[in-house]
This record gives sequence, structure tokens and C-alpha cells, in this order.
Amino acid sequence: MKAFILPMLLCSSFVFANEVPTQKRFQCDEGQSFTIQMTSPDAIQLQVGWSFIPLPQVVAASGTKYSDGKTTVWLKGDTGFLEQNDIVVARNCTLADIEEPLRPVRDAASGLVFIPPDRWTANRVQMYVKSGSEIPFYGESATQQFEYRFRAGAAQQKYPLLDILVFPKAAWTQLAADKKPIGEVLGEDGQRVYVAQLPANNPFDPASAEGKEFIALQTNTKEVQQAFSMYGIVKKKAVESVTAKVMWLDRRLYPGAVLTVELRDVSRMDAPAEVISKQTITLEQGTPPTVTLKFSPDAINPRNTYSIGARLEIDGKLIKINDTHTPVLTRGAGREVTVMLKNL
Repeated sequence: MKAFILPMLLCSSFVFANEVPTQKRFQCDEGQSFTIQMTSPDAIQLQVGWSFIPLPQVVAASGTKYSDGKTTVWLKGDTGFLEQNDIVVARNCTLADIEEPLRPVRDAASGLVFIPPDRWTANRVQMYVKSGSEIPFYGESATQQFEYRFRAGAAQQKYPLLDILVFPKAAWTQLAADKKPIGEVLGEDGQRVYVAQLPANNPFDPASAEGKEFIALQTNTKEVQQAFSMYGIVKKKAVESVTAKVMWLDRRLYPGAVLTVELRDVSRMDAPAEVISKQTITLEQGTPPTVTLKFSPDAINPRNTYSIGARLEIDGKLIKINDTHTPVLTRGAGREVTVMLKNL
């Protein structure tokens, strides 16, 4: 039942608030997560994919309950769970760090696959989707526009980092050369043409704090090309990803420690696990991080079993490791997991 309900949530239409309310993200024990925005003292919006479901506060015996009669979010302190039609679809959820990479776009309707840079975190970059007449300048020809905006200043103004426009092939062909958008054609799949637009200038003083951060967040055509692909034309390219939130029970920090996180094929009991993707990082602040592992879809067999493994080392000495199976991707597992490291 759970596998049926979650896709139903993801099918909501694209609706976006004009302002950026306080955002909270909850990570749940089976790899699910949900994000809410506090729009008023007695109402929230549940973010589902790229859309928002408004939920008013209702009477609850304990904790705080927001519900529209079908979708319900229960919160109690830094914990909560999510219900759909009186069935719990995400349980044992805890407040997570919003300082983590944006989620990849895998939109079958537009045929777009795009993995944002890891440095684009949810508290600094917001993604919006516009369609039809909502699209500036090209509303009569483009079908969708994916916007990435840098949020800066006390008013959280939005400044362009990247726009990806999706045109039907026929509409693109009919556009006169001087009417086509200035930008880089990322590719075409026979039905659609994808165009990337990057900002021409830094909107801030390069010496200011915002200017320096904008420069750090800026991307370029080559990076966008590497992160972009199209449904049905994905071959031997690391355009898919899983996200692992690494945690440990003790509250110590481990600055300088080396964290290794791996996506492994653990299907064969009589053979070592095959490493599909691996990332090794040095912890500057020593805090538990969120790690994104990229991989090619070719590497995944839906019949196999995949797991996330992680270990923490200091000066080459292993100090923490996860000793439980953490499934991802196949057999009902999701793309987001929490990995708990234990002391040796």
C-alpha cells in the first residue's frame, strides 16, 4: 500500500508560494522524508515533489496536527510522521539538517533528468517549475521552465543561477533564429529540445558576502552538460543518485576525520559486495554530513539488492562503521536513507 500512496502524492500539480516561509525537513526511519513550510502560526504547506499541499492546524490529543482530511502531518517537538488517507506512509521522522544538496530532477513528463551541484543546498538555492503562460517570454512555445534561484538578503530575494527551458521540437523549429532564447542547447530527444540559460552578470558587488557566495554557487555550461540527461537516452552516465544522511549517537565532533560512503551491490552472499559508487570526504567541521552518490542507471539491476555502507577513520584508524543492512533503490527501497555509524 505504501508504494502506491507515495507516487500518488508526487502527482500533484505544480503550485508555488510567492514568499519563502520557514522550512523544516524530516527524515524518516525507512528512508522517506518530507518537508514542510510554516506559512502561519496555525497552518503549514507540505512540499511534495515540486508542489505544496496547504494543511491547516486541527485539534489533536497530543502534539500538533495539520490535516486537510486526506493528508495529515503530526508533529511533536523535533519528531513527527505523515499519514495519507489514515495510513502512515512515513513514520519515526526526526528534524533533519536543511543544509544539504537539492534533490535531483527526474521528470518523466518533460523528459528531463538533472542533478544539481552538491554545493546548491536547500537553504540557499530554491527550484521552481513554470509551465505554459507562466514562462517569461516563451510561454507560447516552451512547455516548461525549471528555475534555480539564489536566495539572499533579509528579504530572501531570488537571483537566477540557471534556467532550463523545454520546447516541443515542432515549436522550436518554428521559432525564428532571432526569437530563440540566448543559451546553450543541452540536447534533444526527437520530441523536445532542452536549452540552458545562465546569468550574464553577478548581481552583487563581488567583494560583498552575497557576491562571494553567488560566485561560489555559479555554474557553467560544462557542469550543466555533465549533470543533464534525458529519459530514454541515459547510457553509461552518472545522472542518477542516492542520498545518505550519516549520523552517530555520540555528540562528539570529528574534524579532520575521513568519511567513506559506498553504494554496494550485496546480492551475492558468497561474494564480496560490488561497489557501484563511492565518495570519500574529509569532515571540516566534524559534523555528520549528507552525502550524494551518483551512478549510471546501467549499473543497477532491478532484480538485485543494494545497500549503503559507511565508515569513519582518523589518521587511517577505523573508529566508526555501520553494521546493519541499509537498503536503497530496489525491492521497495527509496533513494534517501539514514546511515547510523557505531563505535568499534
